[in-house]
Amino acid sequence: ELRFGFGPTRIARILAGASIGATFRAAGWVIDKRTLYIDSLDLGNDVHGIRRKMRLAGTPELAVHVYRLHVNKGSQNIDYATIIELHHPAYMTERRLRAIYGRAVSEPADEDRAAHWRSLLLDEEHAAHDAD
Repeated sequence: ELRFGFGPTRIARILAGASIGATFRAAGWVIDKRTLYIDSLDLGNDVHGIRRKMRLAGTPELAVHVYRLHVNKGSQNIDYATIIELHHPAYMTERRLRAIYGRAVSEPADEDRAAHWRSLLLDEEHAAHDAD
């Protein structure tokens, strides 16, 4: 099935880890990322195995970036997804995220929303959704 102009090859690339934004751009869409939240996160007991997956020693704080991905093409404007990115500390820090996107935060997230996003990364109830 073609959705958003994506054939099986583009869908396979995304499922294999390709950038969603780059895939949309390659299909002629304009990308708009709207930052909702930037923070640092201590993984605690790391129920998802993030430290192992990132090959991290100890308990470093990881930068968190939450944003809405909007895509536009012609008259089509789609509020596509809320994306939570958790960054390896060798790649990105909260300070660098704030330097890049901090001015783009239109309003601070309320504590309930921020707690929900953190729970997706930290709580065991969401571990069933993990894939290795």
